[in-house]
Amino acid sequence: MVYLPHNDYVLQRDGPGTQTVARDLNEVDAVLGDLITYYEAVGSNVIVLSEYGITAVDTPVHINRALRAAGLLAVRIEDGRELLEACVSSDFAVVDHQVAHVFLNDSNSALATRVRELVTDLPGVARVLESTGKAAKHVDHHRAGNFVAVATTSSWFAHYFWPEGADDVAPDFARTVDIHRKPGYDPVELFLDTDLTFAKGRGAWRLAQNILGMR
Repeated sequence: MVYLPHNDYVLQRDGPGTQTVARDLNEVDAVLGDLITYYEAVGSNVIVLSEYGITAVDTPVHINRALRAAGLLAVRIEDGRELLEACVSSDFAVVDHQVAHVFLNDSNSALATRVRELVTDLPGVARVLESTGKAAKHVDHHRAGNFVAVATTSSWFAHYFWPEGADDVAPDFARTVDIHRKPGYDPVELFLDTDLTFAKGRGAWRLAQNILGMR
């Protein structure tokens, strides 16, 4: 398998329809041409596919902030910074673009009903899948959330759990690359905070960890 990241990164960084997207499309087209030519010459059957598409969005859905405001999500303080306490929270969400997996740490039906209604009523949420809905969409994996929330076309889920406007208590990795400690995807992974000491070195180390499968 060969993964070509061109369209993934540029679309998330600059948005669809920009000149940089056209540039990267031309670059990846040239690379694909070379790869296809080579592998067909050695007798391989080549399949080219796209992982997903990206559209413009303008509305973040702060699902973990909503759960916290309802008293369902817990945090702890380390060095004056807040960290999500997933294991002691009643529930929390792990987000990925326009999908959020909502995990319950208690099978209490009253809690499940409360959480489902809370998430369903959030602006930017199109629907919330329960057991039947997850099965219909083929996301009923045992590691999937108790609920799977789906955003509207112009919305996306943000993982932030600290209060809005309280960046002074946000974790130190909140504005930089550190995917292993964040409850879900964060578009700022594509950028570096130049105010952080050794930001580029830290980013390179995280990239090496991802490539090598390290933890």
